[in-house]
Parts: sequence; structure tokens; C-alpha cells
Amino acid sequence: MKGYLKNAYFEYEGFKLHIYHQGKEYKEELITPNDDKQELPLFGVFNAFRQALLDKELQSYPEEMPVEEWALNYVDIVLQQLRDNLNVNQPEHNKPEEKLAYQVLFPGYSEQPIPYEHIDKNLPDYRAICFMTEFLSLTGAIIQWLQPVLNIDKFNSRINKGKASPPNAQYANKYLLPSQRYCDMKHDFGGIDSSWKIPKMIELALREADDYSTIISNSLILDSSGYRSKEIHSELIVIQFDTRTRVLKGTHFKSVHKQSVLAKLFSSRQGLLPLIWAEIMYAVEHDIYAGFCETCGSVFTYDGHRFNKKFCSPECSKEKVKNSIKEMDEEYRKKYQNLRKAKSRAQSQVEKDLWQRRIDKLKETQKG
Repeated sequence: MKGYLKNAYFEYEGFKLHIYHQGKEYKEELITPNDDKQELPLFGVFNAFRQALLDKELQSYPEEMPVEEWALNYVDIVLQQLRDNLNVNQPEHNKPEEKLAYQVLFPGYSEQPIPYEHIDKNLPDYRAICFMTEFLSLTGAIIQWLQPVLNIDKFNSRINKGKASPPNAQYANKYLLPSQRYCDMKHDFGGIDSSWKIPKMIELALREADDYSTIISNSLILDSSGYRSKEIHSELIVIQFDTRTRVLKGTHFKSVHKQSVLAKLFSSRQGLLPLIWAEIMYAVEHDIYAGFCETCGSVFTYDGHRFNKKFCSPECSKEKVKNSIKEMDEEYRKKYQNLRKAKSRAQSQVEKDLWQRRIDKLKETQKG
């Protein structure tokens, strides 16, 4: 049995995540230990994790069940929902020794929480507290590193010199780069032990769960990312796409091209949670700005430097409009919808601008 376990451990490769840039988009390919493949956008694993964690049905528990018992099972339930969101199938074991090896070696399906110090390990909900603390750290990392923040020093220096920013100025001068923000945080907080702050942070999280930026300390974010980075192996690889087809007019001729792109391979034997940190660190390394969708809360990347983007998809944008219309009073709703229909029927840009000004005026009237 020992020999079987040893061979199984060295043959097991765990989860793999390919992250690469193709065209104007960053994409991911998740490969499970069963060799199943799943195409995802960048931050696809984090969004699946967030969706599982904030599922209202999973957060509720039967009244007859003690809170302590629910807390013991909560993490496993959320992780199972995460695997379901990513269509991860459990491997089939034909032999008893295979099942034993699966349980002993944590073959990619058993995520262990970060063992934060100064949290009492005897607490019945210890695992759930550590689990939630890591989620808050993940959210804080995206806010602190990837969301666009104006470079105040650069901006003020140009104003003091009386220079206006040129039309084609690089946004790297106007906004702090994610890599720069990471380095600044590492320099300021990298050597501080944040474990003593955790009990107070959990208390704050229960009171103000929406204000992640004031709850999560920078040092805790670095501690969490540093712990998970030790569970990840990374290397550069080349991914080749089979074909690119072009149909010429008047013929059935198709030209086939092979395309190769450079990708970063991340592999984890400790489940999916380390790969979420890999997504964030990849974005930091490549200076990819990201934000949260105002409708569903998913993380999305900005197109170029269009930082006015607020939604991850057209569907979420439409849903936001629908919800805002529902909140309007009946008379205002009719006027608003009529103006939007008139704008959609406009033939020229001048007409569209005219109807948009009327819509804006109506909104100002409503605010007043």
C-alpha cells in the first residue's frame, strides 16, 4: 500500500490553469485531474468561487440544525458548489487502494483553508472563519491592486507645471499600474505580521460586509497570497490553436492557419483556491486592470483603458436598466421609456444626441 500511495502521489498532477492573451482578450483553460478541459474568461475561477460562496441557499441553514454543525459542513458545501460551477467531476475509483489514495493525498478536490494564527483552532467554526477570511483577502487584493486608481502625484505635478495631458497620453502616467501598487504594498506592509488583527477584522466584516477596502488590511492580503503562492507551480508554455478559417467570396476555399501563443501554466495539488490567487498575480504581473460588475458582482477586465465600464456583460447592463426602471414611479417610467424608444428610432447621430439630452434632462428633473 505504501508503494501504491507513493507512486500515486508522484503521478498525480492536480489542477492546471492556462492563462494567455489572444487578440484583445485574456482567456483561461482549466484542466482537471480527470483531464477535462473548460474554457473560461480571466478570473473565471474567482467568479465561480464568489458565486458559490454568496449563494443565498447555501448561506441559509435548517432551523433544527445547530449552528456549530452547519459551520462544520458549510465549507465543504461551498467547495462542492464551486466544483459544480466549473463542471468538475469526481474521479471514479475501481479499486479500494485508489479510493484510499484519493482520500489520503487530497488529489485536487480537497481545499484546505489557510491556517491563520491567533484564531482559536478549537472553535467549532474555525475552518469557516479561515475560509471567509481568505475570501475577504481575495476581494481586498483585487480592490487594492487591480482597480484603477488615479496617480495623484503625477497628476498634481502636471497641474502645478501648467501642463495639460496630451490627447494620446499613456494611461500608465495617469493611473497607478497594478504592479506598482503591489510593489508599494509589499514595501510598506510586507514584513508586518497581521495575524493579531484577524479577530477584530472578522468582527468588522460582520458589521460592514460591503466595505471590503476598510476591513482587509494590506498585510493580511500579502500573508494570504504568500501562503498560497507556495502551493502553486508555474512555468511558461506555448499553446497552439488548430485552425483559423476564412471563407472567400464566390468560392468554398478555406485557408487554414496555425497560431501559437505564449501562456502561463499554473498547477496546484491543493485544489482550486491557490489558482484563484494565481489569476490575481497574473493580472498584477501583466498590469491588467479589473473591476466589479455593478449588477452581479463578478470581476471583469477593462477594455484598454476604458475605465468607465460598469458591467461584465450586455446582459448585466440590461438587467441594471430593467431594475432601475422598476424603481421609477409610473408617470416617470412612461416618459423615460418613450424617450428611449424615440432615441432607438433616430436615424442620425445628431438626432440620437438630441434625444439623449432630453433623457438627461428628465433624469435631472427626477433627481430634483
